[in-house]
Amino acid sequence: MIKTLEWTEQGVRFIDQTKLPTEEVYLLCKTHEEVADAIRNMVVYGDAQPAPDATPVVPKLIPDHVEVRWILAGDGTPVSVNVAIKGYTMDAIFRSFTFEGRPSVEFPYVGTYAPTESEP
Repeated sequence: MIKTLEWTEQGVRFIDQTKLPTEEVYLLCKTHEEVADAIRNMVVYGDAQPAPDATPVVPKLIPDHVEVRWILAGDGTPVSVNVAIKGYTMDAIFRSFTFEGRPSVEFPYVGTYAPTESEP
């Protein structure tokens, strides 16, 4: 079985799904900023490390429309990460709809980053 996401001592590993099934290539994120960028890319392109000419899964959605916000405990340690769509306008038959913070989803934080990296 191939692990698509894995917490390691070096950082967070995401599989490069564009290389499957011929190659098993991983992206390693060592900072919370790199993880946030990978999350944005997965929401938009379905891959943490998309090709330069990748097409968004949803038309006209770009990584800037995806908000990744860390939820911190009182002592500053991460509790969860919230992912939401902001500033994205979708044209429907009779009108346009702009997403501002919805839909959103919150994932529990379950790991750590590389030992030399500080938490978000």
